Amino acid sequence: MKKNYSWPLSKGLKKICIALFSYITLMSTPLFAETDPYSMLVQFNLYYDYETEQGTNDHAKYALELQRRLTYSTPIRYTQVLATHNSYNSDAYGAIWVGSEQSARVKDQIDIGAEIIELDLHQFSGEQYFCHGSFYCNFWLDPQRVPISTVLGDLRDWAYKQDQYGTNRTVIVHIENAVSSGAQVTFQNHLIDQVGLEYIYTPQDYREDFPNGVEVTSYKRTSLPSQELSRETVRKHDGVNGKKRFVFFWTKNDSNIGDDNESFDVIFDGWGGLDRHWKSGDDDSLDNWDDGINTVEHYDVSATDSRFQNKGLWSWGEGEPNDHGNGEDCAVIRSDGRFNDRQCDRSYSFACKRRLNGELHVNDLKDDGAIDYPVMWSLTTRKSTWSNGESECQALGTQWHFDVPRNMMEALALKSKLAAASETAAWIAYTDQDNEGTIEGDFIITTVDY
Repeated sequence: MKKNYSWPLSKGLKKICIALFSYITLMSTPLFAETDPYSMLVQFNLYYDYETEQGTNDHAKYALELQRRLTYSTPIRYTQVLATHNSYNSDAYGAIWVGSEQSARVKDQIDIGAEIIELDLHQFSGEQYFCHGSFYCNFWLDPQRVPISTVLGDLRDWAYKQDQYGTNRTVIVHIENAVSSGAQVTFQNHLIDQVGLEYIYTPQDYREDFPNGVEVTSYKRTSLPSQELSRETVRKHDGVNGKKRFVFFWTKNDSNIGDDNESFDVIFDGWGGLDRHWKSGDDDSLDNWDDGINTVEHYDVSATDSRFQNKGLWSWGEGEPNDHGNGEDCAVIRSDGRFNDRQCDRSYSFACKRRLNGELHVNDLKDDGAIDYPVMWSLTTRKSTWSNGESECQALGTQWHFDVPRNMMEALALKSKLAAASETAAWIAYTDQDNEGTIEGDFIITTVDY
């Protein structure tokens, strides 16, 4: 399909464009042209400048946001997550002793696309820091020690900015713990004072949302509930509009700490089944996700980092969606397992999903969910236009519904189905045809509520 390219603008010119765009949107009916990623980011309230001189790939950032929206209600265990490793160990904080592993501030790493950040907590001379290890943290001249207030302040600033822009971004913060049980309570108090409980999703919040949840116990120690917790749950817990944005969890905890330690009021304990891998270089996250690894932590991410852009996309194909000719409003999954927008009146088979337990999407998934995916998806033999998707899927049986993959494993299952049927593409229940005129290019899932 035809690709659109967005030329980089100076920061001043971008601000002028944003102001003009907002004025035109308020004062007149929008004029439609081919989907422009920069305009989409403005309409999503996502176009803010990173604190870096590097340019950004607007189209990749736009597609990555669509991917996040696609997985908004899916528990994190069944999604693919971009993350950064030793997120605090950045040039931006003066980390030079053992060599910095990041160049951007934590809040900029999140803006670039990280949904999990990793912080190593240590204590030195009565003060708590994020640093690389006990040897380096205890070295008096080590400039790698980053005061926890610096990073926690970054998190608070980022959350406040997201409130201003009205986004639904959330972040999981992994605390690799190297302090005693008493010091853990001190750190909890720092979180409350410097980030704020209004932004932190706590184990108590989880128990209220999932009273029969798999991680609910009779004590405070609670593993990260990755099988149940979605970004939507985090955002909606505190009301319709929500304020919660962060989920904190410990690893490497003191083995002698009691299950009722006060720190577990605010911080989860353990990965809760997430499988992670960290890697350097220009490695492709898709390689790990294809192997069933959920979380990939990268070193030295940047605003132009392909690992966090095209190589961080399992959904849309490169340069897609592009609304070529102002007429591509419905999505297909292609034979390469990637999405593409096409004209809705074209004729393709349909991707249909069967609920194994007769329930909603996420409740079908087990610990071995990847094994279940191939039997949960099928293609129709009949072809038709996009609007006939649900009726064609229902012809397969009452449990079958027109649907869209919410993770890479589902997309790979459909890729195999397309290859077996020698088909080049199939419709998926994903479109922006009803949104154009409000937020053009905002693809939504149209799966029926059952």
